[in-house]
Amino acid sequence: MVYLDRGDSGALIVGAAFPTNQQPMGTTTYGGRVTLQGWGEGVATLGHTGDLFTGDGSINRTYTDTYNGTSSATPIVTAAVILTQQAAKEEFGTPLDAREIRQLVRATGTPEQVNPAFPFIHIGPLPNLQNALSRLDEADAKVTAIAGPDNAFRVEVENLGPSRVHDRTLNILLTRNTQCSTHLIGESAELCAPVDFPSGVDCAGFCAAYSCEVPEVRYNRDPLTLSPLNDPFELQWVCEETQLSAAPLNVSAWIDAGGQVDPVANNNQATVQSGSCSPSY
Repeated sequence: MVYLDRGDSGALIVGAAFPTNQQPMGTTTYGGRVTLQGWGEGVATLGHTGDLFTGDGSINRTYTDTYNGTSSATPIVTAAVILTQQAAKEEFGTPLDAREIRQLVRATGTPEQVNPAFPFIHIGPLPNLQNALSRLDEADAKVTAIAGPDNAFRVEVENLGPSRVHDRTLNILLTRNTQCSTHLIGESAELCAPVDFPSGVDCAGFCAAYSCEVPEVRYNRDPLTLSPLNDPFELQWVCEETQLSAAPLNVSAWIDAGGQVDPVANNNQATVQSGSCSPSY
């Protein structure tokens, strides 16, 4: 069966592979929408033919070791997902959602191998529970700074996986060579607070620093804008009437790793220049 592009429900779809080499079986479900693979042969379970154990004549005690296909593959993936979710709930307080768990188990799985007899069949990796659990607290947070109208800018935090961004701090520095003032817009004030400007950073004119708590950012979701209602996070700046000039406000933002591992270090900071200093009142 080939799964066509009919949208993404978030479900995990499982294919069947040979246990010895992770190559797809010729009879498996396959396609770009298939998420993960499990063993498609040689799986023991209760009942069926009783070829592993006859049950001493009782049909209620028979076992087989020839359970196969996607029927045997799916429970293997299910078990790995349940155990990973148990650890995730302990770590984050809530289970991972469908897209999060799919991303984590795929990213940490044992890669699928090409079957020479069926090179067009693709079913995804085999879950590797040890890898999934060891990378549960690994998340790539991408920071973007965007200049906007009305003397404002926005900082976004996007999660590129493999797990959930949580309990991290976004730091923001503002500098300008002449004086101005800044303030938080709306509910961003609940997550961000002014802090001392770091020593060792040049500042001739206006300087300000903010520390913003990042509660969580889930994989494959809209970037967090540090507002409970998902409104844009903005620091609006207003020049004093006597200090109007064309000098821009320099914005530098970066997110720390906190207690997490961030696998990509070159995208967790961003800079932008907000427009020239002009009155907004």
